[in-house]
Amino acid sequence: VLFYTNRYNEQPLAVKGAGAGAAVTASGIFADVMKIASA
Repeated sequence: VLFYTNRYNEQPLAVKGAGAGAAVTASGIFADVMKIASA
């Protein structure tokens, strides 16, 4: 998963690791981001 933000606009922040496939891994990361955003 690559994050393009104001801080990481030219070179994105990359999050990678072992998972159960791209869709499942992305879903898990998205769920974690949503938890952090609502905290």
